[in-house]
Amino acid sequence: MENVAESDDKLLEKFFDEGELSAAEIKDGLKGAFQQQTFIPVFATPSSISVGVPQVLDFISEHAPSPLMPANQKPYAAMIPKLKFQLRIHHRF
Repeated sequence: MENVAESDDKLLEKFFDEGELSAAEIKDGLKGAFQQQTFIPVFATPSSISVGVPQVLDFISEHAPSPLMPANQKPYAAMIPKLKFQLRIHHRF
């Protein structure tokens, strides 16, 4: 919660004064931290069966900066591996 509060001076001051933030304040702070690139979410979901993929896309569309943001922002990077394998063990003695 403290890391989220650090994204906004008003949130940080309230956090130090009251010791907690409301759910709405956490959500706003999370969005601000994500846009300032001080918070980087990490998601793990099996894309082959689409479990959790809609929730990841909803999070990104709601919290990520707009692609129309000024060019002076730091570039984003993402690694989306697709791991698909079948383990076959054959022993020959």
